[in-house]
Amino acid sequence: MNIEKHLESIFDSNNEINPDELMGRFHRQRIKRNRHKHQLMNGMAATVIILFVGVFSVNLFNGHNTPIVIENYSETMDDAYTDEMVEEFALYLVDESEDIWETLEFFK
Repeated sequence: MNIEKHLESIFDSNNEINPDELMGRFHRQRIKRNRHKHQLMNGMAATVIILFVGVFSVNLFNGHNTPIVIENYSETMDDAYTDEMVEEFALYLVDESEDIWETLEFFK
Protein backbone atom coordinates (compact mmCIF):
# COMPACT_ATOMS: atom_id res chain seq x y z
CA MET A 1 0.00 0.00 0.00
CA ASN A 2 1.25 3.46 -0.81
CA ILE A 3 2.49 5.15 2.37
CA GLU A 4 1.21 8.59 1.37
CA LYS A 5 -2.29 7.28 0.81
CA HIS A 6 -2.09 5.43 4.09
CA LEU A 7 -1.05 8.57 5.97
CA GLU A 8 -3.75 10.62 4.20
CA SER A 9 -6.38 8.15 5.36
CA ILE A 10 -5.21 8.64 8.94
CA PHE A 11 -5.59 12.45 8.78
CA ASP A 12 -8.88 13.73 10.00
CA SER A 13 -10.66 16.83 8.68
CA ASN A 14 -8.26 19.23 10.46
CA ASN A 15 -5.22 17.70 8.72
CA GLU A 16 -4.00 16.38 12.03
CA ILE A 17 -2.90 12.84 12.68
CA ASN A 18 -5.16 10.96 15.04
CA PRO A 19 -2.56 9.44 17.41
CA ASP A 20 -4.82 6.74 18.79
CA GLU A 21 -5.70 5.42 15.36
CA LEU A 22 -2.10 5.63 14.15
CA MET A 23 -0.72 3.82 17.19
CA GLY A 24 -3.48 1.22 16.99
CA ARG A 25 -2.64 0.37 13.39
CA PHE A 26 1.08 0.23 14.10
CA HIS A 27 0.51 -2.08 17.06
CA ARG A 28 -1.77 -4.37 15.05
CA GLN A 29 0.83 -4.62 12.28
CA ARG A 30 3.62 -5.26 14.77
CA ILE A 31 1.59 -7.99 16.50
CA LYS A 32 0.76 -9.54 13.13
CA ARG A 33 4.44 -9.57 12.11
CA ASN A 34 5.51 -11.04 15.45
CA ARG A 35 2.83 -13.75 15.22
CA HIS A 36 3.95 -14.61 11.70
CA LYS A 37 7.60 -14.73 12.80
CA HIS A 38 6.74 -17.00 15.75
CA GLN A 39 4.71 -19.32 13.53
CA LEU A 40 7.61 -19.52 11.09
CA MET A 41 10.10 -20.28 13.87
CA ASN A 42 7.80 -22.92 15.41
CA GLY A 43 7.35 -24.55 12.01
CA MET A 44 11.08 -24.63 11.40
CA ALA A 45 11.73 -26.05 14.86
CA ALA A 46 9.11 -28.76 14.34
CA THR A 47 10.64 -29.63 10.96
CA VAL A 48 14.11 -29.91 12.49
CA ILE A 49 12.80 -32.14 15.29
CA ILE A 50 10.95 -34.41 12.85
CA LEU A 51 14.01 -34.69 10.62
CA PHE A 52 16.25 -35.39 13.62
CA VAL A 53 13.95 -38.15 14.90
CA GLY A 54 13.66 -39.61 11.39
CA VAL A 55 17.40 -39.67 10.78
CA PHE A 56 18.05 -41.03 14.26
CA SER A 57 15.53 -43.85 13.85
CA VAL A 58 16.84 -44.77 10.39
CA ASN A 59 20.39 -44.90 11.71
CA LEU A 60 19.30 -46.87 14.73
CA PHE A 61 17.46 -49.56 12.80
CA ASN A 62 19.51 -49.59 9.61
CA GLY A 63 22.87 -50.89 10.80
CA HIS A 64 21.86 -53.30 13.53
CA ASN A 65 19.40 -55.64 11.90
CA THR A 66 18.76 -58.79 13.85
CA PRO A 67 18.56 -61.73 11.46
CA ILE A 68 15.43 -63.79 11.66
CA VAL A 69 16.40 -67.40 12.09
CA ILE A 70 13.83 -69.99 11.19
CA GLU A 71 14.75 -73.36 12.48
CA ASN A 72 12.95 -76.58 11.94
CA TYR A 73 12.48 -77.93 15.43
CA SER A 74 10.77 -81.06 14.22
CA GLU A 75 14.15 -82.43 13.14
CA THR A 76 15.60 -82.10 16.64
CA MET A 77 12.68 -83.66 18.48
CA ASP A 78 12.18 -87.37 18.34
CA ASP A 79 8.81 -88.96 17.73
CA ALA A 80 8.46 -90.32 21.27
CA TYR A 81 8.84 -86.83 22.76
CA THR A 82 6.35 -85.37 20.25
CA ASP A 83 3.82 -88.12 20.97
CA GLU A 84 4.20 -87.53 24.71
CA MET A 85 3.55 -83.80 24.24
CA VAL A 86 0.43 -84.47 22.17
CA GLU A 87 -0.88 -86.93 24.77
CA GLU A 88 -0.32 -84.43 27.61
CA PHE A 89 -2.01 -81.71 25.60
CA ALA A 90 -4.97 -84.00 24.87
CA LEU A 91 -5.33 -84.90 28.55
CA TYR A 92 -5.22 -81.24 29.50
CA LEU A 93 -7.92 -80.37 26.96
CA VAL A 94 -10.13 -83.24 28.10
CA ASP A 95 -9.78 -82.16 31.74
CA GLU A 96 -10.38 -78.47 31.06
CA SER A 97 -13.04 -78.56 28.36
CA GLU A 98 -16.72 -79.05 29.06
CA ASP A 99 -17.40 -80.89 25.82
CA ILE A 100 -15.32 -83.99 25.16
CA TRP A 101 -16.74 -84.37 21.66
CA GLU A 102 -15.40 -80.98 20.70
CA THR A 103 -11.95 -81.98 21.96
CA LEU A 104 -12.09 -85.24 19.98
CA GLU A 105 -13.12 -83.31 16.88
CA PHE A 106 -10.09 -81.05 17.41
CA PHE A 107 -7.69 -84.00 17.25
CA LYS A 108 -9.21 -85.58 14.11
